[in-house]
Amino acid sequence: MERLLVSKSLLGRIRFQPTAEPDHVSLASQILAAHDAAELALAAISDQLNRLPAKDKHYLMDYFERLKGLHPDQEVFAKEYFSQLNRVRVNIKHHGLFPDAKQWARVGETVYGYISKWCSDYLEMSLEGLDESSLLKDPEVKARFDAAWDATSQGEYRAALESLGIALFVLFANNAALRDLAVGNPNPDDAIKLAGFGVHANDFLALQEFLPNVIKRGEQFEIAWKQGIFGHPGNWREQTARFCLNSFLDVALKIQDAEWIPSALPFSALYEYRVVALKDGVEIWKEIAEGDSPIERLIGARTRKETLKVLAKGESLRGMVSLVRSGMRGFAAIGAVNPEPAEILSILTTFPADGLYGYVARSEVNVTCVPRQDEVVKRYFGDLPEINWEPE
Repeated sequence: MERLLVSKSLLGRIRFQPTAEPDHVSLASQILAAHDAAELALAAISDQLNRLPAKDKHYLMDYFERLKGLHPDQEVFAKEYFSQLNRVRVNIKHHGLFPDAKQWARVGETVYGYISKWCSDYLEMSLEGLDESSLLKDPEVKARFDAAWDATSQGEYRAALESLGIALFVLFANNAALRDLAVGNPNPDDAIKLAGFGVHANDFLALQEFLPNVIKRGEQFEIAWKQGIFGHPGNWREQTARFCLNSFLDVALKIQDAEWIPSALPFSALYEYRVVALKDGVEIWKEIAEGDSPIERLIGARTRKETLKVLAKGESLRGMVSLVRSGMRGFAAIGAVNPEPAEILSILTTFPADGLYGYVARSEVNVTCVPRQDEVVKRYFGDLPEINWEPE
């Protein structure tokens, strides 16, 4: 039983691929996995029927000869297909020769169908009906899944979907390869990410539509149903719950062993800007809109400068910087009659930590990007260099 479960799990990762014609490396991986899955299944079936090959080392095609002994007048179903699969595997593994992608693109689904027939013919059981939940590795995920299964059996479909929602939250939270995936949010971008692990995108999106939003505060999970969208009794039904159980299990088994991958970090998480005065008397200013009416003040028909700070040569400020062209300095300057042609920078300071916000002439300062004065940045990114600012 365990070998059949592992075989089913191996095929589950390659049955539904996002591309109709995979590249040769992906195709090779699928063929090797399908071959291993078939050999596991044949070994399990042969062992159950006391038809293991007599020699110590068994290979894929050895099992066919032993199983044929049960019905000498006919070959084991799909023997010729697996003979071809075995030759293709040998060519990949020992000779570096890759097969035709179109011919073998659906190898996972094909092998799954053949193993299903063997299970039916020789063991009188359904491969699809095997309880794959025993392969769930995370104890909390397994416990939540079992709770959802029990709730479904008792007709408590809302409770079942809530347990599945928590299970999916834990699965995402404990997975090193996935980030920022939310439960109850049918996001196509998330489905695309998971498609790379063999998850069926349409099933995943449907699963997310049926689940509630789940967040965690401290040690407590909070469930939120959006009644005006999908969170109502019309979706809390047996058919829905059983679909979600199967879809969740498919997702969990395919991603639970996913290895950590690096994540691109945004610039603002690691860097801030340093503005250094190139001469004495560099002025940081703000603009104050004036006018006789609220409308005039809103559109900035008249403005006046108010100096906030004057920098000496070499003095610097840290913070966030952006380029403001042609004197257009915020909403209040939209109606300015005589915008300044010089390039202006806006700056919001973090050091000094006074939250100074104003403008400075770009020609009077030099701007570089420096690592943030943050303990996490210092600890994990202590080798970050200072770099030139490249306005976008």
